[in-house]
Amino acid sequence: MDKASAISILNSLTVVETSGAATAKVSNINHYIREDGMSGFIVSYNLMNLFGATKAQQLLDEGDYQEACNQNLTSFQRDGQDWCPVKDEHVKVNIGEVSTRDGEIALLPISVIPMPDAKVSKMSFGGTSAPKEAEVVEPEEAKQAK
Repeated sequence: MDKASAISILNSLTVVETSGAATAKVSNINHYIREDGMSGFIVSYNLMNLFGATKAQQLLDEGDYQEACNQNLTSFQRDGQDWCPVKDEHVKVNIGEVSTRDGEIALLPISVIPMPDAKVSKMSFGGTSAPKEAEVVEPEEAKQAK
């Protein structure tokens, strides 16, 4: 990866500064089996905390562009137990203060939930009278499920 690509990726991330709910886009999902045998998915979000942003800048300065881009926030969604989003889906990520292995407190994902689909409709304009009745448009996911 070159420096310009890394900078473009890093500039697309949003930095989380406080705990709370953050709207995020799922950037990647990978199946993973932990050392304890638990199967699940590592879900990457277009979010990073201040520690990750600082580390990304340091790695960028050192020329380690790929690792710099790996500083985004992730969660482990347990296979068959936790809801798991799909790549490019927009979700709400609950960010909380979590104690790390090093005893530090970090802002990390503690849960993820789907964002409800908005009800959308198409209107028919163009005449001299009021718009005709709205035609309900199904969300893209509902169309694909049929």
